[in-house]
Amino acid sequence: MKPRTSGVSLVEVIVAVGISMLIIAFTISASIAISKFAQQSLITRVIDSQTTQGSDAIAKELRDGVSILSSATVAGKTYTTSSTCIVFSAVSYDFSKANPILGATDTVVFTYAMGRSQISRTCSAGADSKRPTSFESSIVTTTDAQFIYRVAEAIDWLNSSSTTLTETFKLAAIPSEQPSCTRNGLTIPCTWQPGSQSLSLQTPAGASMLGIQYKVSPSAATCPQITSVEIQVKRTSPSLMGTVSTVPHITEARLRNKR
Repeated sequence: MKPRTSGVSLVEVIVAVGISMLIIAFTISASIAISKFAQQSLITRVIDSQTTQGSDAIAKELRDGVSILSSATVAGKTYTTSSTCIVFSAVSYDFSKANPILGATDTVVFTYAMGRSQISRTCSAGADSKRPTSFESSIVTTTDAQFIYRVAEAIDWLNSSSTTLTETFKLAAIPSEQPSCTRNGLTIPCTWQPGSQSLSLQTPAGASMLGIQYKVSPSAATCPQITSVEIQVKRTSPSLMGTVSTVPHITEARLRNKR
């Protein structure tokens, strides 16, 4: 009998090469996927940073706000407060003076233009104000934006009876949805009918600090009552992984004289 020689057969070589190619292909695919993931994470962080900075810039200027205006004309163009546009008056300032807050006011507008995918800023400064003026200068690139308006009321209430009573209060404006109520910092139920400017809640005997907060639709009647604005921005971009990446950001600013 002829002894079998030791060595590697052609079939074994082909199998080994095939396995090696599979391992190499898997390694390359994994490396590409990791690289794409790292690049997408970096892109997302950059977009998030840009969106955050833009939203915070809007909120910062809103905190200088004295009141929300239903509309204003700046540089010959009329702007109206809505879910995509904020028009407000803000304190004028000049930090080179000993008393930097001036008696005049500035008119500031932030508006979202869907066609240009951006929120822009327009400002007409008051007399001697150093607030930067601009006309529809880009603040932040965004796919979608919405401004939500709220009214917050605080009521010091004294129930002089010895029992809990149901009291009805007339609100400063008509809510656009169910208000939220607190008593001495704790959430309590309250009764409100859609379209009504009145609200009922229970007050125990003694003193209570009542808080009522609600959303409103901006109008000539509600704008003077608005105490804060919520800014919601959303930016989407194609992902390197073949999907769409969405970066949302929400911030809220309370007006200067409504705190």
